[in-house]
Amino acid sequence: MSKIIIKRLYINPQLTINFNEGQNYIIGLNGSGKTTLFNLIQYLLGLKGNFTRLINYWSFDSPYLECKFKDKSVRISRKSPSNMIFFEGDIHRQAKANSIELNQIYTELMNIKFVSPFNELATLDILGHSFYAELDIKGNSKEKQDTYHKIVGYNSEYLDSIEKDIKTIENEVAFDNHGLKMVEKYKNGVENSIAKIIEDNTLNKLNDIIGFEYKKIKEKIIENYNLMERARTILIQEKEFSEEFINEQLSIIDAFFYHTINHLTKRNENFYNFKDVMKQRNINVFSYGEKNIILFVLRLTFCRDVKDLKYNNGAGILVTDDLLSVNDADSSTGVTEKITEVVNEGALQYISFSRYNSYIPKEHVVFEMPGIQGGGIFER
Repeated sequence: MSKIIIKRLYINPQLTINFNEGQNYIIGLNGSGKTTLFNLIQYLLGLKGNFTRLINYWSFDSPYLECKFKDKSVRISRKSPSNMIFFEGDIHRQAKANSIELNQIYTELMNIKFVSPFNELATLDILGHSFYAELDIKGNSKEKQDTYHKIVGYNSEYLDSIEKDIKTIENEVAFDNHGLKMVEKYKNGVENSIAKIIEDNTLNKLNDIIGFEYKKIKEKIIENYNLMERARTILIQEKEFSEEFINEQLSIIDAFFYHTINHLTKRNENFYNFKDVMKQRNINVFSYGEKNIILFVLRLTFCRDVKDLKYNNGAGILVTDDLLSVNDADSSTGVTEKITEVVNEGALQYISFSRYNSYIPKEHVVFEMPGIQGGGIFER
């Protein structure tokens, strides 16, 4: 594994869940607290700003995660309702949830790299993308597509920053042009007025001074205009480069997507278009269960460790909440088989919160929720 492995989740002195580097299933009845645990992991990592449901339970003990990032073992904790995330072990750092500082810590730990230098919260987006719940069938497809691009190495927010800078310069040039016209009108008025009351020799000197100042203003406006045009040229070049780069990276992984989706849905692979699915176009023709499978396969395609990518920013982990609950037995069995295949290749750590059923490998069940409403695991 090249990114992050969750080794242990400490909830309280009576309960610790230990994870292995392969498949891990936490099983339980509806309402037993599985989704709460699913959200708790994200909360401890700093991917969620608040988690009010559990605040009152941690007045003395703080939950934490033990994780491994390549050669670094790190304990990640958070004192609720604090917004601070604490890193201890091979590194000692702290940062606020969803902050640029937290993003930088994970960027270093996960060795996230982009072809462009721009990265404010992109690493947090990548890590957050490794958590998939049934509710994710809905949501902003543009944001998801941007995350796919970040995973293969290109942060499109870099282009957004260039466009924003160009817009700022455009506004400045327009404002300066308006000011220049007013200055020119004022200059002409002054020259006409003083020509009537002073000698020619003095008039020439004053005109030279006025003309010099006007020239400086005009040159500054021309400089800003040229800067704007250069920025526009760079933006066009960057867009062409990004499209070529992203297409090249996606072509390396699309075969996995087509093979997997064809295996799980039994449809002809020509029925799917990888990029359309990424944008969630034309998927309304599928049933709810098929949409769930399609979006899961996208997660699996991008989250796993892919050696052939020039920039491989997949987190190397996939955590799902009730993934199999909306699918038929054949699809669920196929999903489990595919997860086993990817995990056995050493490309992924998989953690699933699921209702117990026959297609979950018993040997990979690491914890079973108590069979009472709410699980009882958060009671003090």
